[in-house]
Amino acid sequence: MYSIGIAYTLEMDPLEKTLLKVLFTNEDFIPKVKPWENVFQSTFAVKIYEVLEKTYDKSQGVDIKQVMDSLSPEVSGKLQEILEQVVLGGNEEQVFEECRKTWDRKKLEEEEQRLITLLSMADEEDNLTKIQELTDQLMKIQKDRKNNSRGI
Repeated sequence: MYSIGIAYTLEMDPLEKTLLKVLFTNEDFIPKVKPWENVFQSTFAVKIYEVLEKTYDKSQGVDIKQVMDSLSPEVSGKLQEILEQVVLGGNEEQVFEECRKTWDRKKLEEEEQRLITLLSMADEEDNLTKIQELTDQLMKIQKDRKNNSRGI
């Protein structure tokens, strides 16, 4: 079962909507999302993905009616809205890859902020060893973010 993020919400961000649309458009991507820990953080997206993952069958794909029937009316309505309103432009592979890159950037940003906070606390404690360790980690994350933004 998919792990729910700590700060899950009722509103879906555009990444979640786009990714769900990709998964319903091309079911081959469903198993590829599993390693993206907590990519779905809104309550709606988590529920939809959990049902989608459970009902996915490699040989037969996904039965959208079965998925809709497995969801509460509120969540199935949200899914119907996504399926009708999100437009992929025909190239699911490219859209999926953009979703992955966006998720990677978001995780790097979150890690950078976490390290800055820890560095600030270590600085207050005058813990030089910890400061050096966190600074090294922060520099690596910032380098990864820079490379990620260039598409490297």
